[in-house]
Amino acid sequence: MTEKHKYPSPLYAAAGIGDLAAEKLRELPGRVNDVREWAREEFGGDREKARADLAELGGRIGHGLATVRTRVQSLSEADLRELRGNARKRAGEFADVAARNLVTAQDRATHLYEDLVTRGSGVLDTPAPAELPEPKPAKKMAKKATRPAARKSADK
Repeated sequence: MTEKHKYPSPLYAAAGIGDLAAEKLRELPGRVNDVREWAREEFGGDREKARADLAELGGRIGHGLATVRTRVQSLSEADLRELRGNARKRAGEFADVAARNLVTAQDRATHLYEDLVTRGSGVLDTPAPAELPEPKPAKKMAKKATRPAARKSADK
């Protein structure tokens, strides 16, 4: 990102975000249709079957939780000490992994920002066409007739 731009880099990044958002919005109707088609194939429009499957899953989860509670309550003091030691060890490992993932996330964010600046420079530095298409008139929304709220009489 050492190249000089006419505008500040954050402006290019914002233009890049806008361009990317417009691109994704153009793709949205097709994706909605894809998801709708997937849902029809997956569930076949059978809501009752989906409800029954969810009810069965809820029952299985409840049974699993009851089993876990029973097993935890039956642990000995030695088992609990061992679990605490393992938890401390895993917490240390988790902190190491989290630190590495943070560096990876920072690198990804930097690359994304640079990509957005590049994309935005394509938007901002490209001259507008000599002749712009005529804008379509906006659809007028019908205003609902509203009556002013009745004033309360002070004479009451």
